[in-house]
Amino acid sequence: MDIVFNQKPLPEEYPGHYTHYVDLVPEGNIIKTFEKQSAIAHEFLSNIPEELGDHTYAFGKWTIKDIVGHLSDTERIFSSRALRIARGRYTAITGF
Repeated sequence: MDIVFNQKPLPEEYPGHYTHYVDLVPEGNIIKTFEKQSAIAHEFLSNIPEELGDHTYAFGKWTIKDIVGHLSDTERIFSSRALRIARGRYTAITGF
């Protein structure tokens, strides 16, 4: 199976509840998109002063550190899933 980095997956290749998220991905080479988004995220987060890391916009809401931690955890989970697929392991994966 050849891997194509320049097209989005077809609707039958992912569960329907992911449609909104797939639609948000820009057209083009996904690796270049990841690199660009990584640079944007790094620049954005680098400009947040450390003392604001525990800031929330309202009581009981996530802090900036909570959000970054959640994004990191989610990235690890999807990276692990991508690795399973790349290795040809197509067994069902539990939701999170």
